[in-house]
Amino acid sequence: MRSVIHDPLFADSLHDLIGGPAIADEYVAAVESVLAESPEMGTLLESGVWMIPAAPIGSQSVAVYYTFDEDEVLLIAMTAF
Repeated sequence: MRSVIHDPLFADSLHDLIGGPAIADEYVAAVESVLAESPEMGTLLESGVWMIPAAPIGSQSVAVYYTFDEDEVLLIAMTAF
């Protein structure tokens, strides 16, 4: 299983989308669990960054952007749309 690292941009975007730290921790734990085991589940974008849809936050859809290798997953950012 890969280790998961958070880019500072990911932490900022997470804080912007999810206010409370307890809720954010639960949300991120679910994302980390999936990506640490199977990061290939996402979609490879032309930029070389991967994207995976995540659970909605309220009425907004969410996407998580990341890269990975055999040892780790780097969570880059989250966006709501």
